[in-house]
Amino acid sequence: MANPLVRLEFMRRFRTPAAAWGIPLAMVLPGLAVIAMYGTTVAANDWVGGNMDVGAVGMEPQVQNAVGLGMFSTVASMLMLTLIVLVPAFVGGSIAGERHSQTLQPLQLTAMTPGQIVWGKFVSSLAYLMLIILCVSPVIVVPFLLGGIPASTVIGSYLAIFVICFEFAAVSLAVSAITSRPATAIVAALLVVGFIVLAPIIATGLAMALAAADGRGFQADQSVLKYISTISPISIGSLVPIPKPNDIRFINGAYQVLSVIWFLTISSLSLLLARRGVTAPVERDR
Repeated sequence: MANPLVRLEFMRRFRTPAAAWGIPLAMVLPGLAVIAMYGTTVAANDWVGGNMDVGAVGMEPQVQNAVGLGMFSTVASMLMLTLIVLVPAFVGGSIAGERHSQTLQPLQLTAMTPGQIVWGKFVSSLAYLMLIILCVSPVIVVPFLLGGIPASTVIGSYLAIFVICFEFAAVSLAVSAITSRPATAIVAALLVVGFIVLAPIIATGLAMALAAADGRGFQADQSVLKYISTISPISIGSLVPIPKPNDIRFINGAYQVLSVIWFLTISSLSLLLARRGVTAPVERDR
């Protein structure tokens, strides 16, 4: 590795107890989602007097596909909710921890540039997050085996999750670079990530509700107000191929392009802000 900090951070990141606990913690919500969806399906089947079990040969293909699609959507949502918490928790204290431990200045005095310091922190954190996502893959396979979910949707979802984690990590690193204490950085990163995820979606809903209240034949799928939600990293999911794309008229090519533009803009600005935060001399580093 050309960047010595990457190797150092890999040894730090993957040899700690927190790294070992991160994997089972990431599987809690998606695993509970699979169990809940399975139990709900079986209970509903018993309530209507059926005698079929999930995945049994006697189950109607349409029903089994619907169960698989619903379970996959729930698991993906729970995994995303988990990452909103885990990414700031594991990345938020990376630079702030160095500053608090008085080890950031020695890094600034080496031959490494501020960009290399940020890149070393970013790559090691992102690699660990990718490991967590791969470890959750057995949970994702369960709804895929039930049917209704093509392989392209599963692969596309993984790529979308990777892209979203990239933005979460960049934002968390920027917050860490301008913060003095790791605990403060983690909380602030969590709040900032939660804001950029939820605020655009809430703003879109409120704007559309106000527009629809005028009673002028408002159509949400044709309104430009829907593009406000492209600021949220979740909008990257619009690029994932889905089984029935014609059922979602809300998403079009312009929506997908804006989602990518916002991703590139927010990620790039965050990494630039992180680089500026570790550029010496900085008064708070002393």
